[in-house]
Amino acid sequence: MTESEIAMARMQAVLHPGPSSPRTKPAYLAALKHNGACGEAIKWATVGGYATLPEAWAACNRGDWMLWLLARVEPQRTDLFPVVAVYVERALSNAANALDSAANAPKMLAANVAALRAHAVTLRDLRIDSSDAAWAAGDAAGAANVAARAANAAARAAGDAAGAAESKWQTDYIRTQFACPVLK
Repeated sequence: MTESEIAMARMQAVLHPGPSSPRTKPAYLAALKHNGACGEAIKWATVGGYATLPEAWAACNRGDWMLWLLARVEPQRTDLFPVVAVYVERALSNAANALDSAANAPKMLAANVAALRAHAVTLRDLRIDSSDAAWAAGDAAGAANVAARAANAAARAAGDAAGAAESKWQTDYIRTQFACPVLK
């Protein structure tokens, strides 16, 4: 074998070490630990059962981990800065959109209250006595509380979905810009 064939065989062994037995952890996990990867990343890769680093790279949903790995393997890289700049630009745009939506929320609430008042009926109109009114008010307060909690849960879910979508965009973008690094 020539020296270039030996080097290629070594690279292939790192990139595709073959199947791991249940008792043997893939070699890339030890290399990640050696390079200082966080415990959460090691756990994710271990639980995911990825046999090779390229397999884990393809499945990763954390752009920050991917950028860290690229920078850790080749600290002198400067081609990561434009990617980070794109992330910052997107974050600023998303923040501006969120602030616009938040600024409109009080206006929307005031419009809803005005609409309710426009269609409100008095107790006299309903011909109910004060005890019935108290029960009705209590029921209305309970319903409002449930509605508020549901709205809060929906807002959290929407935020989670937006965060997941952004994370997917980031990791897909990184994969279009960079190949999986080779650990040493």
